[in-house]
Amino acid sequence: MLAGPIFSREVLTSPRQFKHFLTRSGYITILFVLMYTVGQTTFGLQEVRNIGDYAVYGNRLFQVFSLVQLSLVLFFSMIFAASCIAQEKDKKTLILLLMTDLRNRELVLGKLFSSFLIMGVLIASSIPVFLFIHFLGGVTLEQIGWSIAICTIAAIAAGSWGALVAYWKESTFQTLTISLLGLLIMIGSVEALYGLFGEQFPFLKQIALLNPYRSMNDIVNPLGSHFSLDPVTISAFDSVFALFCLSVVINVVTIFQVRKWNPSRSIFHAAKDSDENAIYAPSK
Repeated sequence: MLAGPIFSREVLTSPRQFKHFLTRSGYITILFVLMYTVGQTTFGLQEVRNIGDYAVYGNRLFQVFSLVQLSLVLFFSMIFAASCIAQEKDKKTLILLLMTDLRNRELVLGKLFSSFLIMGVLIASSIPVFLFIHFLGGVTLEQIGWSIAICTIAAIAAGSWGALVAYWKESTFQTLTISLLGLLIMIGSVEALYGLFGEQFPFLKQIALLNPYRSMNDIVNPLGSHFSLDPVTISAFDSVFALFCLSVVINVVTIFQVRKWNPSRSIFHAAKDSDENAIYAPSK
C-alpha cells in the first residue's frame, strides 16, 4: 500500500474506538441543528405554500453546509495532521519510527492519511445530508459532487501543509502557530494578488484556483459570475486539480526532507552534554 503499515494499522484500530461513532453522529447532529436554524431564518412562523419555497430553502442550506464544512475540514485536517506528528516528537517515539525500515514515503503519507481518516469519515457522512437537500430542490447533483470534491482535496492540502510544518519544527506551539498562520496567509495572499492585479496579469487567475473558498463560492452560486446567455456549466475541476498538485508538491518536499529535519540537532546536543557530564562526574 502507498501509505504503508502506519495507515493500515490506523484503519484497523480507529473504527473500534467509541469516539469514532461519537464524532460521526455528533457531526450529523450539528448539520441538522444548522438545518433547523436556517429553516427558522428562512420561513420563521410563515406557512410554506409552494414548491419554490422549498427550493429556496434547499439552496440556502446547501450554501451554509458547504461553506461550514469547508472551513471545518481545512482547520481540523491541518490541526490533526500537525498534532499527530507533534505528539510523536513530544513522546520521543518519532525517533523509533525513523530507526525502523519504514521508507520516507510510508512515514509521511502514513501519518497524513491516518490523521485525515476521521475527516474523510465526516465528509462521507455528510453525503446523505446533501442528498436530502437535493430532494428539497434548488441544488443539482453536480453542485453536491463538486462541493464534496473541493472539501476533500482542500482537507488533504491543509493536512499536507500541517504535516510538513510538524516534521520541520520541533516545538508543538511553533508547529500549530506556523501551520495556522501559513494557511491564512496563503489564502489572503492569493485573494489579494488576484483582486489587485488579476486584470493586469491573466496568469494570476490560475493562482486564484488555490483558494478553495473562491471555487466553493462559484459552485454554490453558479449564476453570480455568469453574465452571458450561454448555458451555465458547473465545474471545479481546475481548482481541484490545482489543489491536488499543491498537495503533491508539499508531500514530495516533506518526503525528501523528513530524515534531514529529524531527529533535530537539539537531541544530539542533549545526548552529547549528557555523555560529557557522565565522563566528568566524580566517582564515589
